[in-house]
Amino acid sequence: MNANKNLSLFFRGEPPGQRTNALRWLQKKVMEQALRLPREFPTREAWEAFRDHMRRELPKVIGLPQFPPMGASTIRARILVGEDVLLERVDVDVDGDYAIPTFVFMPLSRPQGRMPGLVWNPGWPQDKWERAYQEFAVRMARQGFVVLILDHAPFGETAPRQLQTTHAMDALMGMGHLLGISQLALRAAETMRAGEYLRSR
Repeated sequence: MNANKNLSLFFRGEPPGQRTNALRWLQKKVMEQALRLPREFPTREAWEAFRDHMRRELPKVIGLPQFPPMGASTIRARILVGEDVLLERVDVDVDGDYAIPTFVFMPLSRPQGRMPGLVWNPGWPQDKWERAYQEFAVRMARQGFVVLILDHAPFGETAPRQLQTTHAMDALMGMGHLLGISQLALRAAETMRAGEYLRSR
């Protein structure tokens, strides 16, 4: 059964008002595209070929920005959490006049070798100040992880708080679209830069 027929059966009986629902129309378009994706692969090689294709093409589809090479990041503060966890407040360099504000949690007594790292992505409209995220990061640091929680634009310290879910989000998405950068792509690029920073440590 083809994707369009699947969808027509799935959406049969929707209220007439859905015909004027722009968000519902976009949802259906996304679902049509999703139904065209393969769900089973006969071999591992076939899966890897599909994966590599997606890695090449998806950044172009969503408008993934290319940040300049990472420069020096600024550690603004170091705070002891309990007796065994160190918290660093770090501005992770993006380019000359912008850095991503982050919290980095780590064991106070660190081994000589490499440690596992974790980048934690807050949900919409959350940020690094979310208490549950900080408590999770402390627990992971006590297990030997370095955990970075970042503020995704336009939340946390990246925009005036009173405007974050209204004007700031509108401005972020509008200016990003003029540059061919979606909000999803910006979040992905911010996450990748945060991971790059952890690896540099």
